[in-house]
Order: sequence, then C-alpha cells, then structure tokens
Amino acid sequence: MKKILICILSFIVCVLNIRAISSNIDVECPSSSNSFEEVSCKIYINASDFKLRAVQLKYTFSSGEYISFTSGGNFRTLSSNNNGAVLESSSPKIGKSEIGTLKFKMPISGNANFKLTDIMVTDDGNNSNIQSGTINDKNITVRQKSNINTLKSLKVKEGNYLDNFNSDNLEYNFDYDDSKITFAGSLTDSTSIVSGLKSYNLKYGKNVIKITVTSESGLKRVYTIIVNRADTRDKTNTLDSITIDNYKLTPSFNKNTKKYTLKVNNEVSKVNISSELTSNKSSYVSGYGNRRVNLNYGKNTILIKVKSESNEENTYEIIINREDNRSKNN
Repeated sequence: MKKILICILSFIVCVLNIRAISSNIDVECPSSSNSFEEVSCKIYINASDFKLRAVQLKYTFSSGEYISFTSGGNFRTLSSNNNGAVLESSSPKIGKSEIGTLKFKMPISGNANFKLTDIMVTDDGNNSNIQSGTINDKNITVRQKSNINTLKSLKVKEGNYLDNFNSDNLEYNFDYDDSKITFAGSLTDSTSIVSGLKSYNLKYGKNVIKITVTSESGLKRVYTIIVNRADTRDKTNTLDSITIDNYKLTPSFNKNTKKYTLKVNNEVSKVNISSELTSNKSSYVSGYGNRRVNLNYGKNTILIKVKSESNEENTYEIIINREDNRSKNN
C-alpha cells in the first residue's frame, strides 16, 4: 500500500520532507432554531496554497444532540462516528471546498454548542513530498429562537383607557365615546412581531379588536380588547299624527298604536297619506313616507315606516277597505 494512503488514514506524517501548509475552516449554520429542531451545518476548508486531499476532525457537543455527519462536495467518508470523521477528496483543489454536513438536534432549552477540534489537513503531494497542517479549534453556537410573545406596553393614544395593562392579561373591556381609536405599544422581545397596533373606525356598540404577538419561534398570543362605543344617537322612531284625507282612523291615532283600519266607498280610487314625525332627527324609510296611493277594490294594506337616527325602524300599518259594488253577474 502506498505511503500516501497510509498518511491519509492515520494523519501521521510519514516522510521526512514535510513542511506546514496554510488553511482555515468555515462553518455555515443557521443563526437560530427552535427546540428539538434538526439543524444542518455545512463545513468548508479553505486551502489557500495547496490542493486539499484529506481532512480529519473531531466534533464535541456541550449542548444539542449529534445526529449524523455526511461528506459533501468531492469528499468521501473514510470513517465517521459521533465524535469525528476522516475524509478524502476525489478531486483535490486549491481554494474553498465543502467537506461535509454535520447534523444535530437542538436542546429542549438554551443554545446548541459544539466545538471542532484536532483538525488536520493534507495536500495532494506525492510519496516524497506530502504536506500537512493543523487548523485552530472552532466553537459554534446556534441560538435557540425565543418563545417570548408578549407586549411590554399597550395604550390608547386618545386617552388613559389601558392604565391597567399587564402583559399576561389577554382581555380588556372599556367604554369609549369617539368614532376612532388608535392603539400603540412595545414588544417585550425585539425578535417577536406584532400585528394590530393601528387605528380603527368604531361602530356604535361593541367592537372587538385583536392584537397578535408572534414569537421568533412562531408561538402566537392574542390580546382581545372590547371597545364599547356609546350610542348617543336619537332613538325616536314614532309619528305624532297620521291623516288620510278627511277619513277617521279606527282606533284613534296614538303614536304607540301600530295598526289602524278605515273604510272608503267604491268610488274612492286614490287617497293621500300624510303623517308627522315626532323627532326631526328621524326619517321615513324610502318609499314608505307621505304619498298618494292607488286603492284596489277590497283590502289595501298601507305601511308607513319610520327610521330613527340610530337606524331603528318602526312600522305603522293602515288597512283600507274599499267597497266593491260592482256587479258579480257575468
């Protein structure tokens, strides 16, 4: 067996004509990850002045759990386990070479930490001129993503409505008079994100507003704010009078009575409906106010609909019976 192969496998310098070579190691890992998540880190060797033939390295985890090491690029694995690996390139080259991927599992809490040690490289020399060198140890940390998903502060820009805010309290309820409200706040953890801190147009009555904070790890927390806008609009939706030409209603008009009747003779084909609103802030529903109506023979149902400023409707009903003296003989 050739001496160069022996040197690759053992990484012991086996010739007398040896000199140091220059190289360094790079490790590309995600900066952060979730607990128990699998993480892959690519490992590179930078051979600045020689063709990289073989690499030996060890890896030690102080937190996190080793899963596997897989050779990469033009390298094949001569041996590997949960402590280290020996690799050989099929196409040695100068420059940056990917030697493999180290995969591990994040711990349940805290960061993952591992260290690359005893890193040795050899070049693509011949039996009489093999070069080797060592690379300084390298410490790697993958930060665990934050689970913090709270607001540090929450307030209403228009007033002191949330002075009782507590980041752990998720529900708030208060009365409010204006038509617009604006929420502002700050995050407990700068790596989290928040949605819902903005201005809202409020309807009268109950308004449900949700502000969501999402942690860096993806956990969501929803703050629910119920804003009760006072409805100060006039709720009056009655009439003070109803008049139908010179006819008398049965029963006599009362604003709280909703149904009336009257009779007209067969010659009356049209009548005028007149009424008076109790409040000048109320209005008639379109098509159901004062008007002239045509009468059919027999029963005619006439509706007057009144709408308050607060959009509450009230309906008055008048049944007009027109006599039918037409001959029933064919």
